[in-house]
Amino acid sequence: MNKTIAKLFYKERYVIIKIIFPDKRMKTYYEIPNNNIVSIKEIEKSFTIDEEKALFTKGIPTFYYNSNSTCPIRFYPTEEELQFIEVSPEKLFGGIENKLVTEMFSKFSKQENANLPLLLSGISILLTLGIGVWAYVMFDKLGVSLQEIKDIISSLWG
Repeated sequence: MNKTIAKLFYKERYVIIKIIFPDKRMKTYYEIPNNNIVSIKEIEKSFTIDEEKALFTKGIPTFYYNSNSTCPIRFYPTEEELQFIEVSPEKLFGGIENKLVTEMFSKFSKQENANLPLLLSGISILLTLGIGVWAYVMFDKLGVSLQEIKDIISSLWG
């Protein structure tokens, strides 16, 4: 039915039918339901009407359908379905942000762990050199020779 004819002559009775096709097209039809069934002659298909699944466009009931289904698409949950939804939009947003932060830190820690053996070996080499230089300077100042150190060690352990 033509949109203008539906608006002028059948204002209280017509409904808007929007069909979504597999190739992502959406076509709009203006039809008058007959016993909760709408038949569209142009595409030779019939669809059922469920008042609970209606959305309103400027006060006119609008139903969305997949081209392969006779039942309308429900865009909003019922009260019973809302009871089973445990995550609010705020919690979902916080969870997504938390996941992003976790991924950032995990990537950082993976890079850090990859270089950890190299970093530890470099630090140990620097510490060994530093202790060696310090010991050389201290023993030189004290005037202690290596033979005296060997004698001290052998007297302690036999």
